[in-house]
Amino acid sequence: RCEVLLPPDAVPGRPCLAETAGYAVAPADVFSCGVCAFMLLVGRAPWSVTRETDPTFSFVRRHGVKMLLRQWRLPGGLEEDLFLSNMLQADPVKRSSIEACLRSDWIADFVSWHFQPETM
Repeated sequence: RCEVLLPPDAVPGRPCLAETAGYAVAPADVFSCGVCAFMLLVGRAPWSVTRETDPTFSFVRRHGVKMLLRQWRLPGGLEEDLFLSNMLQADPVKRSSIEACLRSDWIADFVSWHFQPETM
């Protein structure tokens, strides 16, 4: 959901400049990348839809990614469990930043090998 703030002098039916509000791009991108990382690691999507009505999404919100992997009887390692859990945190305020993801122990070697420090 994306909301905008209209300027006080906005006139209905006329163009104006509005500010985006209620939607932060970076946390949404981290969440989306978390879903992609989950799919690459596990071979399937973590849930059907990102809504509380989806039983698997609701389960992950309540119990976390690590418990989902256990329920599905999939092996997991501490580093990738933590990486996915931080990226798939439902609350965007608690979700890892892009910078924190890039510093994750799980992908730090890959990032340092493929990217020069000045590009991060």
